[in-house]
Amino acid sequence: MNRTFLIILLLSSLTFAAETNYFPLHENATVAAWTVIGSFPNKPVPQTEEQWGGYFKDYLTSMGGEAKAVAAEGDVVTLGKNEQQRWQTVLSEPDGLLDFIDILKVSQDAPGVVYAFCWLQSAQKQDVLLNIRSNDGVKVWLKHKLVHDHHVGRSIESEEDRVKVTLRQGDNPLLVKVDQRGGGWGLVVSVTQENGAPAGGIETGLVLDQQIKGKIISASFKVQPLVLKTVNGDKQILSVNIASGGIKNLVCKINKTLEFPDHDTKIGFSKIAINKP
Repeated sequence: MNRTFLIILLLSSLTFAAETNYFPLHENATVAAWTVIGSFPNKPVPQTEEQWGGYFKDYLTSMGGEAKAVAAEGDVVTLGKNEQQRWQTVLSEPDGLLDFIDILKVSQDAPGVVYAFCWLQSAQKQDVLLNIRSNDGVKVWLKHKLVHDHHVGRSIESEEDRVKVTLRQGDNPLLVKVDQRGGGWGLVVSVTQENGAPAGGIETGLVLDQQIKGKIISASFKVQPLVLKTVNGDKQILSVNIASGGIKNLVCKINKTLEFPDHDTKIGFSKIAINKP
């Protein structure tokens, strides 16, 4: 038996001017989209108490410094005469995780520093909690003010920092700095009420140089190995997990080529379900 699954996805190419795109939080209230830059050095500084020097070094001086930085996709940070890095847009995993080892394509044994930026757009002025899990230490600036500084070595699951802040109505710039000492390297930020419920009227904004709304970023496929016996015959489930900038309408075209020389076989679809998180 030979089975071939062919998925054809057609995306139009359009001229696009940089503008702010807004994205809802994940269902668990975590930030879904960020603009990220790194990795920057995080080496110990001799004869000082700064064991991990990158955590204490401001790498964004060419943007006015960490406290004033506002990032857009494609913006450049200049470190030296011939050294530059560029901000890139990334989507977090469904649980909100930014895995910097995977995003930056770096070794987990290499110390480093990374920045993540977004706008928190609030429909009204409100007090919220920023719930922060990081691996390792983390600094947070909101509305250009340092609101959290926890220099620590830890895993992403070990503890959560809860920071009470006030969001103004409209856009609130949020910058997060995370250092790496070895092993895993990640960040999860959720925005909730004090009782843990998702904060209402919150979206995250990014200034993009390429359109992302509606665009499919990645897709993964998983076939359930068990064949289900139903009154309508044998059925098998194919699950598709799509990460995108928001899809309103999705059409999947699946072509099947089957070879059953000794069997009478019928192929058909019973249901195509789209579950949007």
